[in-house]
Amino acid sequence: TVMRANYERLQQIVWRESVGGPVMERPLANDSIVLVQLTDGQLKCLNTEDGSVLWESSIREGQTALTIGRQYAYYQNSGGGLTAVRLSDGHIAARVDHAFADGLRNPYSDRVYLRARDGRIMCLHEIAAVAPQFTKAVEVMR
Repeated sequence: TVMRANYERLQQIVWRESVGGPVMERPLANDSIVLVQLTDGQLKCLNTEDGSVLWESSIREGQTALTIGRQYAYYQNSGGGLTAVRLSDGHIAARVDHAFADGLRNPYSDRVYLRARDGRIMCLHEIAAVAPQFTKAVEVMR
């Protein structure tokens, strides 16, 4: 699978990078990095400037990407638990096994939306992130 950065304001391809396997879903991206999750649970962090690989990590297969914040990316497993991956190095910073009914994928900002089993919707954000940070769009070419 090849990643392609194409920012609306430029209307051109900025870079292309082969990630070495099938991509599970649309990548998460902010101003400086793109997180690509492969179907085997591998996670690759690419530089938005040139597409170079900054780090590689592994999260459990079957994790759904929810959103990317300023310091962490958030994933949910099939049982409803959450995983926070540190953006600086790809290490898993926290796992919460509390089962939420659904994590709602948010490709637009750094807010994590969760639906509890009783139907309540929660909006979570990192402590220092008072105002939303908007994310970037990255295309996947197959």
